[in-house]
Amino acid sequence: MLRTIRPPARRHFVVFCLFALALSGCGPSGSEKYTVTGTVTFDGQPVPDGHIIFAPTEAGLPPDAGKISRGKFELTATAGKKRVEIHASRESGPSIP
Repeated sequence: MLRTIRPPARRHFVVFCLFALALSGCGPSGSEKYTVTGTVTFDGQPVPDGHIIFAPTEAGLPPDAGKISRGKFELTATAGKKRVEIHASRESGPSIP
């Protein structure tokens, strides 16, 4: 009786592929990333410079943040409920002593 023996490299490749398939479904929920774009205005005018933060409402997850430039922003964020924070400043009128 003749028996075919597979080369070890081929067996390792098949095991690796099965392992990779098993791991592909693993990971924290909400880890999908999405591109988020938009415009930020204040008093009807684009915010010239600042930062926008998408803070998750679920504890223990990191926030997603991006730069605001001439009122526009673009960033990559994870899915889920978020609280939006905008940090920007502008010069005001003359200071009163």
